[in-house]
Amino acid sequence: MSNARLVSRNFAASFITQLISWGLTFMVTLYLPSYAGARGMGSLAVAGAFVAIFGVLASLGTSSVLIKEIARDRTRAGELLCSALFIRIPLSLLLGVVAYIIACILDYSSEMRLYILVALLGMLFAAINDALGAVLQGMENLTRQGLGVLADKLLLSALIIVLIKLKQPLWTIAAVGIVTACVSITVNLYSLRSILPTLAKWPGLAQVRYLVTAGVAFIGISIFTTLYGQADPLILSALTNEQTVGWYAVAARLVGTTLFVPAAVNAALLPTLARLYTDNRAQFKTIAQQMLTVIMLVGMPVAVLLIVVPHRLLELLHYPSEFAGAIPVLRIGGVSAFLYYMTVIFGSVVIASDRQARMLVVFAKSCLVGIPLCFLLTHIGHRYFHNGALGAMLGDVLVELYLVFAFINVVKEYISIRSTLLTFVKLVVAAIPLALLLLFATSTRNLAGPLGVLWALIPGLVLYLAGCFWLRCFDPAFFRIYRTMLQRA
Repeated sequence: MSNARLVSRNFAASFITQLISWGLTFMVTLYLPSYAGARGMGSLAVAGAFVAIFGVLASLGTSSVLIKEIARDRTRAGELLCSALFIRIPLSLLLGVVAYIIACILDYSSEMRLYILVALLGMLFAAINDALGAVLQGMENLTRQGLGVLADKLLLSALIIVLIKLKQPLWTIAAVGIVTACVSITVNLYSLRSILPTLAKWPGLAQVRYLVTAGVAFIGISIFTTLYGQADPLILSALTNEQTVGWYAVAARLVGTTLFVPAAVNAALLPTLARLYTDNRAQFKTIAQQMLTVIMLVGMPVAVLLIVVPHRLLELLHYPSEFAGAIPVLRIGGVSAFLYYMTVIFGSVVIASDRQARMLVVFAKSCLVGIPLCFLLTHIGHRYFHNGALGAMLGDVLVELYLVFAFINVVKEYISIRSTLLTFVKLVVAAIPLALLLLFATSTRNLAGPLGVLWALIPGLVLYLAGCFWLRCFDPAFFRIYRTMLQRA
């Protein structure tokens, strides 16, 4: 199978997985905020952010190492997985104890400590499942990996909705992740049954030391990205109130539901790029540029929708009026989403080209500047606009913008800056009819309801794609390859 078709196959498997996962996650997003309320969403967000800061240490950056090394030599899959589990399981248990002690020292409420305890238990199973998923991704078997993800998401969404219907306390909803992670682990273990006999061997210290050493740059990247990414709810809780944290949490959750496309592309792209970097640099460059164009093409209408009609989206989801503070946050989040789409691809190219040391420097700078910036903008938003979440999301946009330009500089050898900027301008022009139709739908009396967005969205997307085709925003060769692969399938 050619590299282009392999990427297409993996992208198809990953995209379908992410699309179904998005639908299931959207169902939770539809029910949970209305049930939990702004304060409940804020509490869950703070507990999740607190645990995530410790959870990032549980893998010691070995996930990316597993993907790259196994993609280049699949015979090492068993020994690498064994070493990764040897590192992750005891470390997760130790981090869980430390995190809970710190939560007690910080004098969190008993309710918050319960949320944190449940999330810490989920952290252990997530660390195990992440290692299994990384092995499958490294073997470029995203179809099997998708089965584990779908089993997790399907059960998670179903159980959460059942618990909401039964009006169970929020801690039980948070605990659902433990059950679903166990199911996903079982599915992934079955997919990896051919290499399971090698797990009976005690991992060699040299192999464990290699994983830890190779993961140093990645754990640094993970620490900085997690510190910045999870700092917003914690900073908001310190400077504002639970309701404001809830506004940010809902906006972040809605923006997050749109990120299944870059997640699918990244999952399909990274192992293939890692292999091509050592085998065929010309194809490495071609595929990297093509996938960046595709992700920008998809990200533009998502950004337009969030920026132009966020109030209609909340109406469509039947969110109560207490979430009105999330509307301006969503507008800013639309810009952040588009920039994040781009940084995901840049990150894959940087990691695949073994430039994670430079990536670490970029993320370190973004964290060191981003956290103080979040404090400042949150304070300004809370004091002058009575919405600190505005400042927190604006800080995210500024940091993502910095990351885009920093990564372009790192990978300019493989991704054309001129071509990327030209594509962006073309996509903005192509998206103008979509934005105008959405504005028309929200201002016209007969279409002003939330369903008016859907009536405007379909013809708007048709005009957007027609504009992209007319302006030659993408290379038709990529889609011809993808169409041929689907016809053969």
